[in-house]
Amino acid sequence: MKILKSFLLFAVFITVSCTNDPDINSIGKSSIRLVKGVNDSTTVTLKYGDETVINEIIKIKFKGITEDSRCPMDAMCIWAGNAAAELEILTPDENLTEVLNSNVLPQSIWVSGIMIKLIQVSPYPSTQIKINPEDYIITLDIKLADEAPQVNYVKLLDDNNLEVINKDPLQFNSAVVDGDKLSINLSYSGGCRTHQIQPYALTSIEKSNPARVLIMLSHHADNDMCEAYITKDYEFDLSALKNFAINRHNITDKVVLVFYDPEGNKIDKTCEYQFPQ
Repeated sequence: MKILKSFLLFAVFITVSCTNDPDINSIGKSSIRLVKGVNDSTTVTLKYGDETVINEIIKIKFKGITEDSRCPMDAMCIWAGNAAAELEILTPDENLTEVLNSNVLPQSIWVSGIMIKLIQVSPYPSTQIKINPEDYIITLDIKLADEAPQVNYVKLLDDNNLEVINKDPLQFNSAVVDGDKLSINLSYSGGCRTHQIQPYALTSIEKSNPARVLIMLSHHADNDMCEAYITKDYEFDLSALKNFAINRHNITDKVVLVFYDPEGNKIDKTCEYQFPQ
C-alpha cells in the first residue's frame, strides 16, 4: 500500500510539473477545423518554421522570435520583459506579417472570423542557457470570433506584400496622433455597403532623424455602387508599430508617419508619433 501511495504521489507530481510545457503531440498540426457550437476554440503549438491551416482558409506560419527580453528565471529584474513572435498569416484576401507579444500589446489579432492569441513562448530564458532561433516554440489560442475586437491596429506589412492593399479611391482629410492612437478622417463615395479601411505600416523604416515610417492606406469598398459622399472618422492603435520600431530597429523615442493613399500617391500630411513612456 505504501508503494502504491508513493507511486500515485509521484505520478501527480509529474503531471503538475509538466502542465506549463507545450503539448508535444500538438506541435506542427497541419490542419485544424473549428465549428461553432461544437468546438469553438483550440490551441496549437508551432516550432520555428511550422505552419497550420485553420478551417482550410487561414494559414499561419511561425517565422521566428523577433524579441526576447523576458527576465531570466535565475535573475532579478525590474521588468518582466517581453517575447515577440512574428507570424505570417495568409487568407484568400490578405498576406499579413503580424507580431504578437507575450506581455505587451498586441497579444492577439482577428482575421476572417478567427481570433489568434499568443499564450506561451518556450523555452523560458536562463542566464545559463543560450536559446537559438530554431529552438523556440510558441503556443497559440485559436477561436471563432464573429466580430472583430473594438481595438483596430495599424498593421505591419512587408514591402514585398503590397498587393494586399485594396485600391478603392478615398479622400484623405486629416490625421492626428494622441499617445498610441491614430485618428484619421476620410471621405469616399458609397453608402450601400460596408467599407473596410486599414492602414499598414511598412516594415522598412527609413533611418532618418527622426525615423520615417510609410503608412499605406487600404480601402475595400465591396463594389459599393451608391453615390452618397461619406465622411467618417477612424481610430487605430499604433502600439504594434511602436513595439516593432523599438525591438527591431532600436528606435526608442519617436517616428514620423508619412501617409500614402490606396493608389500609392504620397499625401501632403505627416504626423509625429512620440512614443508614450
